[in-house]
Amino acid sequence: MLYSNNFKTTLILSGFLLTPMAFGQQTDPKQPVIRVDTRLVEVDVVVRDAKGPVKGLTKEDFTVLDNGKPQRISSFSIKEGRASTKLRPMAAGAVSNRINSLGEEPASVTVVLWDTLNTDLDDQGWVRAQITKYLAQLKPDDRVALYKLGKSVSVMQDFSDDPAALVKALPKMNLGAPFNLSNDDISPNVIVDLSGGASADQAAAIAEVNAMAQNEYLETAWYSLRDRVWVTTRALQAIAQHLGGLPGRKKLIWVSAGFPIVSMTTGQRNNTTQIETLDLSNFVQKAIQVLNHANVAVYPIDARGLSSKDTGGNLAGNQLSGTPQIGLNATGIDTMNFVASGTGGHAFYAGNDIAGSVREVLQDAEVTYSLAFTPSNPQPKADKNGVVPEDDSYHSLSVKVARKGLDLRYRKGYMATDVIAASDSQRKAQLNADMQAALDSTGIGLTAVNTPDKSTPSLYHLDLNIDIHDLHFQQRDDSAGNPRWLASIDFATMLANTQKPIGTQEEISINLTEPRLREALTNGLIVSRPLAYEGPASKVRILIQDRATGKAGSVSVAVGPK
Repeated sequence: MLYSNNFKTTLILSGFLLTPMAFGQQTDPKQPVIRVDTRLVEVDVVVRDAKGPVKGLTKEDFTVLDNGKPQRISSFSIKEGRASTKLRPMAAGAVSNRINSLGEEPASVTVVLWDTLNTDLDDQGWVRAQITKYLAQLKPDDRVALYKLGKSVSVMQDFSDDPAALVKALPKMNLGAPFNLSNDDISPNVIVDLSGGASADQAAAIAEVNAMAQNEYLETAWYSLRDRVWVTTRALQAIAQHLGGLPGRKKLIWVSAGFPIVSMTTGQRNNTTQIETLDLSNFVQKAIQVLNHANVAVYPIDARGLSSKDTGGNLAGNQLSGTPQIGLNATGIDTMNFVASGTGGHAFYAGNDIAGSVREVLQDAEVTYSLAFTPSNPQPKADKNGVVPEDDSYHSLSVKVARKGLDLRYRKGYMATDVIAASDSQRKAQLNADMQAALDSTGIGLTAVNTPDKSTPSLYHLDLNIDIHDLHFQQRDDSAGNPRWLASIDFATMLANTQKPIGTQEEISINLTEPRLREALTNGLIVSRPLAYEGPASKVRILIQDRATGKAGSVSVAVGPK
């Protein structure tokens, strides 16, 4: 992304302030709690038996393996119920990337994603009726959001415990035919009929035309499938980044007909019939890694219910034409199981009770065991020039419990980059991705108040409150031997609804004494900026990125006439 200052929306970069301005974002800690050089890998585990969630387990019951090697569990806690942490209500006009508009931060949240991109129109009406049935049964302490996936992901109703608000959002979720993004009407080209008594030469020529037509059809269908998978997996990543800053294990209920990881069919090459394969596992694997990093467990629910209709003729599928699409035979079930297993969720299919499946998902919030360990040698050694190489390796996780007959749900791995300092290239790439994401990032808690200047038209005063619990600090002594706490962040902006990215970027160094640190832990770190804007109503996205870890938070403020 290129940043420029030569536009009418300008952030004037003045000094930041540390003030005890309370936006209702923090609780009062007794001791400074900040992130230092040692970083932990956290694994939230849900344990179930035939009766439901299992309670009463202890640290000694668990074994955690990182790439097959047992790890020492340095932190163990149990979260029971869906109780929320009460916070101070936000000030009037404040916006936040965290769920605290109700003056609380829930211990558990659930997103229901209605996927119209990958679901037949015939199934969508039934899905909406099932979702309505479920929403009517919400409990007061349930925190549920309703999102929709079409050509992009959209928020129909953000987190609420009010079933009426959620049900009211359903009429906005209009039914829509699944999208073929490369071609709006993909269908086989007309194949020349060979039953006309053609000569041998004519038959050979006709067969060649038929093969070319089939190959063109297959290529077009696969381009559409690839685009559909790309949009879906990007949406899953955007939701993960949006939820990543919220505490604990988050649940994403993906109501969809899915898509295949590997699609297979026959094609013609040099007058020879060959099996053609389209492998889309790299898209899915990347989404799983991002979901794991954000501690989001995916619970896919097959939107087709218990159906025996024949959809095998669809080249986006992975079965031969004429195969009944039931249960595990149905297109996309392989992907649902893969994503659920990789993120610690559970897939539901071959059933007609979506509302019941959602209720079972919510049960997984009743008790969660949180384990943490420090990985062995997470940072690669520097070479002879003192340069530390990038390590983007994947670590597989395994959790075991010393009891039989239990079902454990937890994320199955993490990236080495999750626990080592981000490189400049990784950090810049992530900043650009976060800036252009459909949803705000929540890795760093932010609350913003953008107040119009009463005396100067088109001038605003932006106060941004940063939750420094989410930043990576290092302790250093000054020349007098007094401890100071150091961190470095990027402060970036981007104006919405412009053809080219327009915004600003600056680096801010944070240097706090211990009294200042305690004050900031209680009230947040305030970055104040005057903001000048002339133009129609729009929004400016504000993004803070930790330069040590690459973790980011973003929030959007309104500008222009209301």
